[in-house]
Amino acid sequence: MFKMQKRSLGSLALWMLCTLGLYQVYWLVKTKDELNAMGAKIPTAWLLIIPFVNFYFFYRYSQAFTKYVNRDNPPLAYFALLMVLPWIATFIFQDYINKRAAKK
Repeated sequence: MFKMQKRSLGSLALWMLCTLGLYQVYWLVKTKDELNAMGAKIPTAWLLIIPFVNFYFFYRYSQAFTKYVNRDNPPLAYFALLMVLPWIATFIFQDYINKRAAKK
């Protein structure tokens, strides 16, 4: 069963601008918890603050996103998007989550 929360892209943008990007970390933690509740095995979000180890977190997050939300692209594509364009990736990921939540 799909348990992820539908969030407004406009408020996501507003929060990210007002907090200078810190909201993105909060968003990652919340969506990680939601994915883990569906059965994913994403490690602790504390890995986000450790240089180079955070790549592991992002890859596992991408794997879970591919398995539970959108299977159209391989996990490596989502991982690359998170690495190269993290702000844009947040909006793309949330858009897919919103579309999936609307179907249920």
